[in-house]
Parts: sequence; structure tokens; C-alpha cells
Amino acid sequence: MGTTLPREIEYAKCSANLDTQLQAVNTIIAALELQRPSSQRQEEPTRSSAQGTTGSVRDLDRVAPGMSMDPSTED
Repeated sequence: MGTTLPREIEYAKCSANLDTQLQAVNTIIAALELQRPSSQRQEEPTRSSAQGTTGSVRDLDRVAPGMSMDPSTED
């Protein structure tokens, strides 16, 4: 049996993992944007998380159909 980490440490590990994944996704998106003809490129607003990661603000329903960030729609 392993030791149980305090909730704060588990949260920090999950948060750091999500931050790393967000950076990877934004890198992929940026690379794909560079492959587009410049006439089709759109500038999108950016925001910074508490960890200082800068990412594109995107429509998540477009990325993951059927998923919603609206907590009122959770089952």
C-alpha cells in the first residue's frame, strides 16, 4: 500500500499536469496555425492562468463535442 498524499499536494500535481497538457495543446495549435495560409489566420485573445501559462481562449465545444464547461449541465 502506498502513502496517501494530502489533498493539497494531489491538487497541485493535477494542476501542474493540466498546465503541462495545456502548454502542449497550445504548442500544437500554434504549429497548425502557422501551416494555414495567412489569409485564413485569425488572431484570438489570450489569457493567463494563475500559474502564468498563456493560452488561447477557444470554444471548447468545438474541440470536444458534447462536453461543456458549464457546471449547471453536469449530470
